[in-house]
Amino acid sequence: MHRAPARYYLYCQTVGWSMLTVTLVIFNPMKPTNWPFLAEYILPGLLITHLLRTTIRHYHWLNLPFRRSLIRILPALLFALTAAALIRSVFPPYTHFPVKLFPFIVEYNFAITPWLIIYVVVHQVKQTRETAKRIHHLEHLVKEQQTSTVRPAIDIEDLTGTLDRIRALIDQDPNSARREITTFSRLLRSGHLKS
Repeated sequence: MHRAPARYYLYCQTVGWSMLTVTLVIFNPMKPTNWPFLAEYILPGLLITHLLRTTIRHYHWLNLPFRRSLIRILPALLFALTAAALIRSVFPPYTHFPVKLFPFIVEYNFAITPWLIIYVVVHQVKQTRETAKRIHHLEHLVKEQQTSTVRPAIDIEDLTGTLDRIRALIDQDPNSARREITTFSRLLRSGHLKS
């Protein structure tokens, strides 16, 4: 049961970062010597988003109320952006220190922040659907329980009311009492009245 969401997540990660790679290639035509830029940009982002997701899931931040989860997620996002920038700074062109991390943080902000927003929205939509299903199921159970507890009380009242009417009709109008007994007998045979 847990494999389907994991496959869906893996699929989304692969497609999302692949689309970003294609976008970077199309809108920023690179010389063949600059292709390592893609690896040094994509790999830290992929690693950090996976770690960010693992942290969010481990601590159940998305199950908290909105403000409490926001208080936890925003610092984690800032930490993730900084960590991705630090990882990227160890690649060969940037190994001399001090490296200016701010440009890297801004670059990753355009990839990781939308990723996080999409992740949170998808989780909230999924959680809302599951909650609606649970509510619908519980409402159905409540209605079923109400009908099963109310039904015997109604049936017993119908039974005693019909018998009282027949008893009163026996002295006043015997023909009408016979018709009532016949109708009552048919109802019992057809199963409309439960004992």
